[in-house]
Amino acid sequence: MLDFLVQQRDCYYQGYVDGYADSVVMLSSCSGLSGLIQIQDISYGIEPIESASGFRHLVFRTDYNDIDFQISKQNYSIKWSTGVTSKKDPAEPINFATLRYVEMHVIVAKSLYDYMGSSEDLVTGKIMQLMNFINTMFYKLNVKIILSSLELWINKDKIPTTGTAEQLLEQFLHWKKDHLALRPHDVSFLFVYRNKAGSVGSIFAKKMCSKPSSGGTAMFHNGMTLETFSVIVAQLLGFSVGLYFDDYRKCHCSGTICLMNTKAGQSSGIKTFSSCSIKDFQNFLNSALSQCLLNKPQIDISYRAPLCGNRVVEDGEQCDCGTVKECENHPCCESDCTLKRGMQCAQGDCCWERRCRLKARGTLCRQPPDEDCDLKEFCNGTSAECSEDHYVQDGQWCERESGVCMRGVCQNTSVSGDLKCGKLVCEYPNRVPFFMENAAIIYAKVQNRLCVTLDYMKGPGVKDPFLVRDGTSCAKNKICMNQKCVDRAIIRLTCDAEKNCHGKGQRYRVHSGQCRKQERTQSETGHMAAISRGDVSETRARHK
Repeated sequence: MLDFLVQQRDCYYQGYVDGYADSVVMLSSCSGLSGLIQIQDISYGIEPIESASGFRHLVFRTDYNDIDFQISKQNYSIKWSTGVTSKKDPAEPINFATLRYVEMHVIVAKSLYDYMGSSEDLVTGKIMQLMNFINTMFYKLNVKIILSSLELWINKDKIPTTGTAEQLLEQFLHWKKDHLALRPHDVSFLFVYRNKAGSVGSIFAKKMCSKPSSGGTAMFHNGMTLETFSVIVAQLLGFSVGLYFDDYRKCHCSGTICLMNTKAGQSSGIKTFSSCSIKDFQNFLNSALSQCLLNKPQIDISYRAPLCGNRVVEDGEQCDCGTVKECENHPCCESDCTLKRGMQCAQGDCCWERRCRLKARGTLCRQPPDEDCDLKEFCNGTSAECSEDHYVQDGQWCERESGVCMRGVCQNTSVSGDLKCGKLVCEYPNRVPFFMENAAIIYAKVQNRLCVTLDYMKGPGVKDPFLVRDGTSCAKNKICMNQKCVDRAIIRLTCDAEKNCHGKGQRYRVHSGQCRKQERTQSETGHMAAISRGDVSETRARHK
């Protein structure tokens, strides 16, 4: 087994064909010239001819006739969680100008390692090219997919890789929980090879930032191109950030077929997200489920040098507006990644991007999705970036002491004792049988009432989504932990809120306990606001 952090060499490029709208170019010059050129939904591949002299290359039109099966909705296994609750939209819309990050760990099973050439350099190059394809598709959402680490199972697999994608996902998540010690990442993927047609992937929907469930499996079938595989992986990543399959009658994009269309893998070309996908992503960002996307990866400079032109502001850069052509009309940034004369900033939640000016100290830059358990963040007047996302320390009361804060979300219930901490059972008033894919339906008659629950038949180590979540209030001063109603004091509070903060304790994710302070509004009504650490500070709103 080879386990290492990928050295990201500066030999992967994204661009376009001059004069052709919506064209895409993705090339690698690491070892010869290879990649994809897309013009008007027609894709051309380019590869070096290794046996030829004089650095000759082959340019060819990609063909899908060699794929002996049709990819459809039934080839995917998407695990929809019933425990996801959405919060009402924040007062201000999400700023899509803020670059978000997904740190991805990839494992290549031995079967795929052998199919891709049984060479560390060759397989690594193909995975890097795959990431280049995926990043091109996520560009419209302003999301950067970072390959944080790559693991190649060279000699043998660490788990059995047979069965359906769903079965493999359950085994993979169970194994990952107990055995995998990885570098920081948001989601992990297991790529395997299949000689015959079948399922293409499985993942939990909306679970990108949920560590126990943030994983997926993707099947590389015989005859499949790297381009098609990139569409499948991009779709799976899309499900994990709250996207759904498109309704082709209502969803539109610049291409012939949008990325989340069930037939996206059937046609050539890199796909773009539809109007529906953008709305789905907006809803995901408005929830408390997307916090990890704001964490900017800390990339060691020994592994990666800054690259001007990749739209990511890195060490030594004041801004990064992309290619020379993209920077031509940019008001703030030069193509050499420096600010134009007299400009203060170019991008960020605390930057007036059209005016290239920093927002005033105390300007709200992040609205909390959960008002009781999450905190507002404000601009400090000197940085274009909003502060790190902070939330109230676990164990604090919320929603008039009907629930308890856990990781920035108020967990509450209206049902006492261990009964409140078990499996959710709902009254079913209909006569038509209830239907749910991939789950057993269980009916029970209780006191002349028909009740129903679901059994997803999870494997060992995978928590049943119908079990009440940890932190849910079950009695006075008690919360659910591991399906038991226990004393709330089981959670060690690092900040004594009653003693030190007048009952308003908070903690940051870095575990430095601090207190909330009062903020005056124009109506003189005291309301809770976040405070800062270091260069981010709380300010008092001016009032008349």
